[in-house]
Amino acid sequence: WSSFPLEDIGIIEPTKDNGCKVVLTTRSEEVIRSMGCKKVQVACLSMHEAMNLFLSKVVQDISENPTLKSSMRLAV
Repeated sequence: WSSFPLEDIGIIEPTKDNGCKVVLTTRSEEVIRSMGCKKVQVACLSMHEAMNLFLSKVVQDISENPTLKSSMRLAV
């Protein structure tokens, strides 16, 4: 991993003047340090919460497909 300017991927550098904020997610503290980010730790969702979030983002009829139910649990 190596840091890079956000502008390289079309994201303007967040400043107090432009009001922009960027949220990066990573499991690596090295990424946090190299990008100069503030670390904010969040707790993992429970399986129930994760499944509800997942299902809120997919088409409902997919969640009723018995073939896909086991795959959905793996994805969550």
